[in-house]
Amino acid sequence: PPPRRCRRRRCQMLVRACVFVASGAAAAASPDFEYEWRAPIARGWASAPKKFLRVRGLMNTGTNFARTLLDQVGGVRVLEDRKHMYPWVLEARHLVAPGESRALVVARHPLSWVTGMRKAPYFLTCDSRAPDAACWLKLVWRDAPEAPPEPIDVRYGGIVDVWNAYYSGYLAWSEAPWALIRYEDLLLDTDRTLHDLFPSLAPARHATQRRAAKKHGRARSFADARAYNLAKRWRAEKFSPDELVGHCARANATLMGVLEYTCP
Repeated sequence: PPPRRCRRRRCQMLVRACVFVASGAAAAASPDFEYEWRAPIARGWASAPKKFLRVRGLMNTGTNFARTLLDQVGGVRVLEDRKHMYPWVLEARHLVAPGESRALVVARHPLSWVTGMRKAPYFLTCDSRAPDAACWLKLVWRDAPEAPPEPIDVRYGGIVDVWNAYYSGYLAWSEAPWALIRYEDLLLDTDRTLHDLFPSLAPARHATQRRAAKKHGRARSFADARAYNLAKRWRAEKFSPDELVGHCARANATLMGVLEYTCP
């Protein structure tokens, strides 16, 4: 017999949800994907004050994407501030004024991150695209609008050294409560990642961000970012063989192991 039509709104929503889950499960099982989901790394996260949340991470690591998903979790209030500032500066600020917040740090594979920085370099300048080209982070920091400006100008031996410094700094936090998630895990399984972070808040099922999460930097849509990053298409499209070897040689092996990244 022909299938019965779904006339009630609730039934229609259930059908759409089932289709979404089925398609998501199929995509997650794609043989092209080179990642397996892993749980967030957390320190003091569960016992920390839960009133406010601050998103942290390097530029072009998915912090805007994470923010759009967090806005769909009931009971979470995200405070927007200098999320790309040095991790050691951020922890020092937390020690001075602990407040009622915890930090969610977003990481991204270092070579994938390099491709994002080529599109939108923010305040990072490098001599060339070579793995050992000198890079400078230059910005002016103000702790408050009325505070005096504090110029920051730091030189690095290569662009991956910037990634090493930032994420080693985040993992060294000993006082500020935090959890660290990989951008790739958000792309793999958004529901599972959010539920692991907020098991008692019952996050909205199938939180999504279909369009680009930011307007600058020629950001990719969710579907494009998922296919591009999880299959590591950037290897062949953005780097020469020598560049891959050079960048991977500079990546901190201990840090890569903790975050369960392989290079390339």
